[in-house]
Amino acid sequence: MAAADAADVIVHGVNPPGYRGWAQLVLPMIDNTIAAARASGARILLPGTLYNFAPDAGAGAPIAENAPQRPLTRKGAGAAHHT
Repeated sequence: MAAADAADVIVHGVNPPGYRGWAQLVLPMIDNTIAAARASGARILLPGTLYNFAPDAGAGAPIAENAPQRPLTRKGAGAAHHT
């Protein structure tokens, strides 16, 4: 709460350590971010995943909203189905 005091934006860019305990940890983590945003009046920025894009996506430029999704990993293939 103290870190969010007087913040305009809170970037929720966290994951459970080692991506383990996802089901038990993700919701409490975002619940804390939501509580801090409510207390401070800040907006929450929740970055999306990049796993669904090939390593050459954007080719040195920002990845466009309409960039093709060509995942190379199992995790990326799962992300491509949810976007």
